[in-house]
Formats: sequence, C-alpha cells, structure tokens
Amino acid sequence: MRKRLLILLALLLAAGFVAEGCRKLQTRLGIGYDVTAPEEGTPEKVLQDALRAAADPDAEKGWQAFMRLLHSDERSPNSLSNWEGMTFSRMRRQVKHYLKDEAKFAFEIKDVRDLDDGGIKYFLFTSKSDMPTPCTLRPDKVANNQWRISGCSL
Repeated sequence: MRKRLLILLALLLAAGFVAEGCRKLQTRLGIGYDVTAPEEGTPEKVLQDALRAAADPDAEKGWQAFMRLLHSDERSPNSLSNWEGMTFSRMRRQVKHYLKDEAKFAFEIKDVRDLDDGGIKYFLFTSKSDMPTPCTLRPDKVANNQWRISGCSL
C-alpha cells in the first residue's frame, strides 16, 4: 500500500511538472533554475545581457549596453543619472556574485512573480546573501513591447 502511494505521489508530481511547467514548479518549491542560453526576446535574455553589460571591463561601453535595456519610463535625465551613478555602479562591483558560470554569463533564478501591470519580478541568486535579489522587467510599448528593465537591485 505504501509503495502504491509513493508511486501515485511521484506520478502526481511529474504531472505537475508537465502541467505547470518545470521552471514555475521549481521556483514554487524554492529550488530555482539556471539560465545559461536564453532565447532572444525573453526577459531572461535581458537579465543575462544586463549582467554581461555590468561585467564589461570598459565601464562606459557597459553602461551604453545596459542603458539600452532600460524601460523607456526609466530614461529621464534624472533617472539615468541615478541608474548610472548608483544601480549600475553597484552592479559592476557585485556582478561576479550573481554569475554561476562567468564564461557563459549563467545565473540562477530563485523565484518569479507576475505583476499586475504585466511585468515580471525575478529574484536572482547571489552568493553574497541568503536572500535572492529582485529585478523587475516590463514590456515597453515604445520599444515594440520588448522586455525592458524597470527596477533592479542587482
């Protein structure tokens, strides 16, 4: 009887992975998932490109690449000044703590939350803390509804 219950539980768990999607279930279980080669146009690709920009040895070149990933709502002169002077500067200092494989710019997503405004908040694993770090992306109407960063604490 116990063996049958274990088999049934395993089948239900497997069905959950198929029905809900492995990644969503992994984040619900607190396991997270690695991002190594995300497809173009996905929010995960934008996150990887942001980490790549932060890791660029040429700070100005990295900033220019990162700035292109920002949502149009974040592009006022004051916002850009804050992004460059505070957020991007911190990202450059801490980027290695988010990368699981520096050669591939691989990172781990610990949680994903859909937002009411159509955005998505990702929580990235960092070796510097027990708490994952949030980064919010939203579709940008000005950029043909491509995913863009609207908030980030990396």
